[in-house]
Amino acid sequence: MTLDRYLRKEVLANLFGVLTVLLLIFLGNRFVRFLGDALDGDLAQDTILTVLLLKLVSALVVIVPLALYLAILLGFGRLYRDNEMTAMLASGISPLRMAKGLLWLVVPVAIIIGVLSLELSPWAEEQVERIQDEVRARTELPGLSAGRFIEDKSGNGVLYIDSINDDSATLRDIFAQWRTDGRLATVSAKRGYVKVDEAYDARYLVLEDGFRYEGEPGEIDFRMIRFQRHTIYLEPRPIQASQRRNKALSTSELLQLSSLSAHAELQRRLSMPIATVLLALLALPLSKVSPRQGRYSRLLLAILVYAVYSNMLTVAQSWLEREVIPAGFGLWWIHLAALGITVFLFARMNGVRLWPKRAAA
Repeated sequence: MTLDRYLRKEVLANLFGVLTVLLLIFLGNRFVRFLGDALDGDLAQDTILTVLLLKLVSALVVIVPLALYLAILLGFGRLYRDNEMTAMLASGISPLRMAKGLLWLVVPVAIIIGVLSLELSPWAEEQVERIQDEVRARTELPGLSAGRFIEDKSGNGVLYIDSINDDSATLRDIFAQWRTDGRLATVSAKRGYVKVDEAYDARYLVLEDGFRYEGEPGEIDFRMIRFQRHTIYLEPRPIQASQRRNKALSTSELLQLSSLSAHAELQRRLSMPIATVLLALLALPLSKVSPRQGRYSRLLLAILVYAVYSNMLTVAQSWLEREVIPAGFGLWWIHLAALGITVFLFARMNGVRLWPKRAAA
């Protein structure tokens, strides 16, 4: 038990460090991406943090197994480099005995990944879909940016703002044009702002010091109006639920569907805890290095192995959806291949020959 605690402590020390780095990379990358979506009007600025946290819940299904895989690789790599592993093997402690001790850490992590994959990740994706539906229904002009034309999602109107002050409360040099019931309306104003009436849950675009043109120039009913203040009611659009992707459907909903895409998504969710255990076991033989080598000497190979395993799961899911492979094969043959490689590497570490030695001529 003392040995098991020592090995788990070594892995946990690396796990927290690797997990922190991976989370920072993910959060930084997604935050920049969501800022771009907000500037394009595809995401409301006040929902960036919420969407980021929801996406983090989904990403943990991939990040945590990778972090555990790398933590075992680095932890056991240090033991090999410092000759601690040599002393353990010389004392009769087999790699299988070490793997058994690691399972007390790996299995609880795999159970957590299973809960994330089957329950929390679909829930998070569903919440993101809801937020995106709300953004599409809003007319409060989310994602305002200066110096470019912003087209209404329906294609019936366009807005241009020359500049926005630092707190985004006042708009400068505004041009807006839209068509209602076949009649063209054009408005230009020196400044403006968006006003929210919380009592009536209504939103207005308030323009100051400008002109409004109605109708087509040259027609008899063409009108030009100069105003000091002009308020435009922003009619809210009903929130319409978009077609949900399979990854946003709950596991119970997937079980009720008979499509191959739903079946492939269900297998992908079940594959994540299995992959967590297999990757953790695979990291142990891959961590073997000589004392003269650095603890990071096998890192490139380990990352390559992970990339092949992960990409093959994605490819197999795509093949299953397109009926390239039988439904019975699914994603399971990838796990069987990974299990076979793991057994082969453990056999080599234990000095077991899987085939008879060829006799000398």
